[in-house]
Amino acid sequence: MEKLECKRRIMNINWGPGVPPNVVKCNPKMHCLDIDTMSYVASFVFDNNDWPKIQIFNSCNGLLYIYKYSDHDGCCNGILNLMTNEFFKLPQPKVKNKNIHCVYGFGFSCKTKQYKLFKAIHEQGDSHSMMEIMRFGRNETKEWRHFDCMPFVFYYHGAYLNGVIYWIGREKENKFVIYGLDVETEKIESIKVLEVGLYSSNHGYIGKFNGSLYATISIHGTCCKKVQLWIMQGKDSWIKECVIYDMLIYGIDGFLQLIKVFEDGERWFLVGDQIFCFDKTGTKIKIKNWKRKDRGKAEFCQIESFNFRSLQNILAGEDI
Repeated sequence: MEKLECKRRIMNINWGPGVPPNVVKCNPKMHCLDIDTMSYVASFVFDNNDWPKIQIFNSCNGLLYIYKYSDHDGCCNGILNLMTNEFFKLPQPKVKNKNIHCVYGFGFSCKTKQYKLFKAIHEQGDSHSMMEIMRFGRNETKEWRHFDCMPFVFYYHGAYLNGVIYWIGREKENKFVIYGLDVETEKIESIKVLEVGLYSSNHGYIGKFNGSLYATISIHGTCCKKVQLWIMQGKDSWIKECVIYDMLIYGIDGFLQLIKVFEDGERWFLVGDQIFCFDKTGTKIKIKNWKRKDRGKAEFCQIESFNFRSLQNILAGEDI
């Protein structure tokens, strides 16, 4: 396992069957993939239960915040340590509203060594959201508490980097904005407005790549669909790296997750269960065939280190 811990460019793949749980039961695996060679280096199972659906929300210091569902136990969210196969189940909301949308941010204070989980909630069509927080530590009760009311909403789950959780969201003017939440101070601010141009509908995704962050923005115009790729240069500096055109022609729907960049400018993105390759102009496309260990939907999450310590001690702030 030392080799895995030292090899920093490893992509974690999450597989699900892509079918209703009452049709097929399975225990999805996570496969670790070296993105330099596109070869598998390790595989992990979750536990002894059947979990037909697994989704990764966030990662932080080798820990994953995930959603999982089973016929027997229903659905739940929690924190998973891949290396010890320990899962901490979080308390579930008492009231379930299908019109409520929740996104999460999982982060770590480098100064206090405390893990914190943030949940932003908004109803469909609203231009504001409410945020709750769960703090971990020896004297914490590990329950959701009201944190803040915000005049904006987030498109997707946040990505943690160097003590800050970053979200992509929108304000009343329907502008794309990058927000940063300092895990230690618990202060959130608008740090960058992304100039994306005119559109009729839109959606955004933010993720990790090679020690930094990126954002993909899907823009639907009156007659076309394109995706902008933005790269983080610094906390408040983001540049538009490229634009991928004619997305409707290829029938691409859903988030584009960046998984590999070549010196000639070619980029690989995961969309659903396929890898699409685009040249540096964003106009030429091909599909990359790759050998998968399992069938079903794939999801990438870049993990730069693994954590072999007890999850209980980690969340308590002990054994740092």
